[in-house]
Amino acid sequence: MAKLELREVVKKYGEVIALDRVSFQVQDGEFLTILGRPGAGKTTILKIIAGVEPITQGKLLLGGEDIASLSPEFRDVAMVFETYALYPHLSIYDNIVFPLRSPLRRRTLSESELKSRVGEITEMLQISDLLDRKPVELSGGQRQRVSLARALVRRPQLFLMDEPIAHLDAKLRHGLRPELRNLQRRLGVTTLFTTTDYMEALGIGERILVLNEGKVLQIGTQRELWATPASEEVGELLGMPPMNIIKGASPRVKAGEMFLADSGFKVKIGKKQRLRIEERSLTKVDVGIHPSEIRLLQSDDKYEVTCIGRIYVYEPLGTKGSLSVRVGEHTLKVQTEARFTKRTPEEQIKMYINERDIHIFDPTTRKNISTG
Repeated sequence: MAKLELREVVKKYGEVIALDRVSFQVQDGEFLTILGRPGAGKTTILKIIAGVEPITQGKLLLGGEDIASLSPEFRDVAMVFETYALYPHLSIYDNIVFPLRSPLRRRTLSESELKSRVGEITEMLQISDLLDRKPVELSGGQRQRVSLARALVRRPQLFLMDEPIAHLDAKLRHGLRPELRNLQRRLGVTTLFTTTDYMEALGIGERILVLNEGKVLQIGTQRELWATPASEEVGELLGMPPMNIIKGASPRVKAGEMFLADSGFKVKIGKKQRLRIEERSLTKVDVGIHPSEIRLLQSDDKYEVTCIGRIYVYEPLGTKGSLSVRVGEHTLKVQTEARFTKRTPEEQIKMYINERDIHIFDPTTRKNISTG
């Protein structure tokens, strides 16, 4: 096992910059999730770590050793591909044992030791009864487990998972997430896991790296990313519905307090955020609010009304719902409980937004004024 570190890594394809000065560390035994939309550069990061793609510039350290110039077979890195990449003509056993029969490793283990190691891994992944079959005879979930077993059987220093459960159905993905996490904890292998699914990222990783257009936007725990998104892009990636971004809101001072006083809003701005706004002389700001942090008020509620709008549409989402509310020129998404009583379109609705739950972004840089 080993610590991984990327320092100012750049990857170019001709004039296209796929990775732009990417720097981060993964501690020995840590599980780091890389979250980003398709095309963000997630797979490119894994490929340069595995040695499938060369880096253009920067340093790539594994256990303190710069491995950028090493061939893939000498990096002691195992990768699970999104498409499984199993050999269709080989049995499941031969697929799993294949990396241990490479010229580099086949003399280090006897045939009985190979069987023992394969047996241990397949028992752990509950596929020991499939070893005589071919990949075509397996379901998608079983093929994914075989792909994992082939990587794990090597006992590498570093484990790379490239959206390994993206093609599985929702129920199977949900079941495999805790299995993957528990397996990683049991083996203690330093792991990178890429995904486009924010729920997967929040649920499986110890820390999350948010990537967009080849740049690292933020690295932190689930709580850190949720409570203090470094930019609008980070906020928009987390949550379903995603964070509301109110563009070009106007801060106003009244009776010694600062408010967002756009049409329909009267949300107080906290002292620290007010200080940052005044330091930057911002007359317009972008405001971020998670849909789950907007409270719909009933007639007997004692909360202050900070926002008034009209219902546009309601979407039931099973265990919760999404209510779209028109507030002035803006449309807010509000997360509701599953038992939310459906109301009529254009009905007026009152809401409460706590000052602690709003995020202020510089409209020019789109960065959080509290961190950027």
